Amino acid sequence: MKRLVWLALWLAAAALSAHNISLRLGIYDNPPLTFFQDKAAAGFVVDVISDFARRKQIDLKFVQAPFHELFEKLKRGEIDIIAPIAFNEERSKFLRYNSESILMDWSNIIMGEAANFKLLNDLDGEEVGIVKSDYYAKLLEKDLQLQSIHCRFRAYDDFIQVVNAVATNKIAAGFIGRFSLSYILKSHREIPRIKMMPGSFYHEPLFFGFNPQKAYLVPMMDAYLREAKRDKKGGLNQSYERWFGQTYYQKRLIFLSENYLWIVLAVLLTIAVFIFFNALLHSKVRKSIQEINRQKSYFENLFKIIPAGIVILDEQNRVLDMNQEFHSQFGFSLDEIRGRELVSLINTENTMKQALSISHQARNGERVYADGKRKTKSGQMLDFHIIASPIVVAGKVLGIIVIYLDVTEKKRMEEEIIKSKNIESVGVLAGGIAHDFNNMLTGILGNISVAKGMIGADQARSILEKAEKAALKASGLTQQLLTFSKGGFPVKTVVYLPDLVRDSLDLVISGSNVRAELEIGADIPNCEIDVTQIVQMINNLLINAREAMPAGGVVEIGLHDHRQQTNDNFLSKGHYVSLTVKDHGPGIAAGDLQRIFIPYFTTKKTGSGLGLAIAYSIVNKHNGRITVHSSKGQGVTFTVYLPASNKRVAGSSRLEAIAVRQARILLMDDEEIIRDVFVDMLRDTPYRIDLAGSSMEALEKFQAARLAGAPYDLVFLDMTVPGDIGGIKTLEKIRVIDPQAIAIATSGYSASDVFSRHDRSNFHDFLPKPFQSEDLLRIIAKNLKTDS
Repeated sequence: MKRLVWLALWLAAAALSAHNISLRLGIYDNPPLTFFQDKAAAGFVVDVISDFARRKQIDLKFVQAPFHELFEKLKRGEIDIIAPIAFNEERSKFLRYNSESILMDWSNIIMGEAANFKLLNDLDGEEVGIVKSDYYAKLLEKDLQLQSIHCRFRAYDDFIQVVNAVATNKIAAGFIGRFSLSYILKSHREIPRIKMMPGSFYHEPLFFGFNPQKAYLVPMMDAYLREAKRDKKGGLNQSYERWFGQTYYQKRLIFLSENYLWIVLAVLLTIAVFIFFNALLHSKVRKSIQEINRQKSYFENLFKIIPAGIVILDEQNRVLDMNQEFHSQFGFSLDEIRGRELVSLINTENTMKQALSISHQARNGERVYADGKRKTKSGQMLDFHIIASPIVVAGKVLGIIVIYLDVTEKKRMEEEIIKSKNIESVGVLAGGIAHDFNNMLTGILGNISVAKGMIGADQARSILEKAEKAALKASGLTQQLLTFSKGGFPVKTVVYLPDLVRDSLDLVISGSNVRAELEIGADIPNCEIDVTQIVQMINNLLINAREAMPAGGVVEIGLHDHRQQTNDNFLSKGHYVSLTVKDHGPGIAAGDLQRIFIPYFTTKKTGSGLGLAIAYSIVNKHNGRITVHSSKGQGVTFTVYLPASNKRVAGSSRLEAIAVRQARILLMDDEEIIRDVFVDMLRDTPYRIDLAGSSMEALEKFQAARLAGAPYDLVFLDMTVPGDIGGIKTLEKIRVIDPQAIAIATSGYSASDVFSRHDRSNFHDFLPKPFQSEDLLRIIAKNLKTDS
């Protein structure tokens, strides 16, 4: 049995380390996004998915097929992902879209140099070129019919044929996607100059569509796209410039149309532009004062209540105006920053380059979307989604409007979800072995304790005590694994946390070249915790601090009373005890900081990568929170918040080991070794023991004893019995026979939280495995005394 358990551990670890993800991308002929060139996949989307696969070590393959066939292949499981595609309600029934778009697509109407179409009405009676099966062309046909505009449509096989037909005046106009147009003009220099009708049509974000079996890759893809878009020198932006170079594209076209804004952005920009004009061009307004004041009041009120930070800048990036939400986000008042350059106020050295780039693009007439950190007045760094748009009057950029959407909590919650999922995966492995492992340890420890009671203080007893210590250490290792599992619920007692910290310092720091400085605040309340788990968490944090300073140094430990006054997504309102552990080591790189709580992640040559993950899991199971702050060369500070308790620490009065009266005891356990050691432990006691290997046998014996007038005084029920109903269901049936029966739960591992909330499951007490003779005798004495 023991060999099987260790083999399972080894195989599981090997499987985790050898796991390799494969991905099959279905592509269709849609240059420059996806196409095959010289039998090789090419295009912007191909570059993006290849960069993603390289970073995540994914085996990537490409499958080519017509667009409509790709969806059938995905349904049959022949491909895993389709891109690029727009969102469609019908498609969402059989595939999973990611949430971060690849890019925004729309279509344009082009014409020859001599043509002068400005409105759709100008196309009445003209011939327009489209591509066969183009979804957006079908929408255009439908919209023209609704407006009673009668055009003749000529269908071509691809967009290059449409562009050539327009350039050679074979047709009056053509309908083409913006990316295809950009690619054609860049790769076919022989095409004469063409014009574009003002405006654009059918703006749609493009996404990746995943086979549901690969849905776990969706958050990874979203995280990659957000990061890649911010990396100006990264693979995504380099590929974008390669395929859609803006400079060349603007040079080839005679003029570009302004893009339509999203509805929400249109409202925001309308409000901001009105206020901007009111501030700069007030002297030129010739409307009545009453109408001006009415509209000014209306738009200013909207400007104030919009749930996004808005700031209006002049052409030199100096602040002209801002709304209340911007003040709430950054802490600046308008009087403080009016006329000052915004870039220098809310950026650090690390974010300045991005901010200047956004400003430069906006002043050149581009609308910019970006994600980045910005500094508040207090110095706090927050995450924002940033939208910057030029304010253009008569073709001249007079200023910039910048919108800040605070996404700090959203990003933090996404990171918490990723950490929780990683820890849960280890929990599956831990829960699978804990029950059998603890059953074996119960047999070992039980027999050792029985043997110790049968011999005197000779050499054999010393050997048994060494074996007992080794078995107890193995039990501790099992408990570490259980902190990851759903069944590793804390068994809580009320303690004074500083006492545990002092004990851990004696164990971890004493005798090393590291010195501890302990600061204990006034009036620290007690905590109701699982002592074993919390000591393990404290030890792990202290060991981490000690190992961070191999040449020696100081570890600062602080314990303080903490009252959280408001609820937030990190810490709920309430009373806590805070524990701070700070080292003065080399610190943690920013790229590693978000991964330190992930199981098996370590930057140490000899580290297991489990210490901090275990600490994170323990704190979460106590409804607490743990934070980490660090920068390279500045050390690391961990802060743990544990709920405070107004209960008093229980006294240490010792129960008598053996009750004064006789008693009948029934044990239900599927393991024969447990049943045998249970009898051996109680052999010299006044207790009469009956054994059952299943719930049915236990119920039969319980009923028979009841009918015979000699009911059981105590019933021990194993919580997890393979192929059986287990302890909780068995107790429910026992309660039907005798509602007053005293039941004690035992288990090496249970997926329920009966151990931490045994009173709610009708159990009087609990006896976690592995246990020794002293543990068993103490719990029997306690419950027989209660019964009497």
